[in-house]
Amino acid sequence: AGVATNHPTDEYHYIAYPPRWAVLAAFSSLSLMNNWCWITWSPLAEPLARYWGVPTSKVDELSAVYMYVYIPLSFPALLALCKYKLQWGLWLGGSLNFVGAVVRFWGLESYAWVYVGTVLCAVCQTLTLAMPPLISTLWFQEHERGLSTSLGVLANQLGGAFGMGVTILVDFSSSS
Repeated sequence: AGVATNHPTDEYHYIAYPPRWAVLAAFSSLSLMNNWCWITWSPLAEPLARYWGVPTSKVDELSAVYMYVYIPLSFPALLALCKYKLQWGLWLGGSLNFVGAVVRFWGLESYAWVYVGTVLCAVCQTLTLAMPPLISTLWFQEHERGLSTSLGVLANQLGGAFGMGVTILVDFSSSS
């Protein structure tokens, strides 16, 4: 992180370390993958409803669960990030997203297991949405903060774009 040093003019001078870009890249990857997990099923609602034997509204719930989880958990997540620090939030968020994605993959044949995995990924989102300005403040110099925050937010949006675009390449018709 940036370290405040006492400058000869008695102002604080922050040293920006090169790994800050690696931290931003790691976070951006997590945010991209988390948002990809959010929107994965929406473009495939009708074929998935047939595949799982559920109404399309249940498939739509898989993206809505992110909103349901975010509302009650966003404030505790932000408080935890402030108390336990950014590294803890990145590790916990990454772990939740990884485990959630694995549960969704291995339980693909069961709507219930996909739902459980999606809830885990949704909890990750409560941590990741608050991180871009925190990363910028802790790791970047003042003149870099706008760029680093923008890149962190953009990664999340790219995840949604990939999720909407790549997911439609999956063929469920042969499996049902």
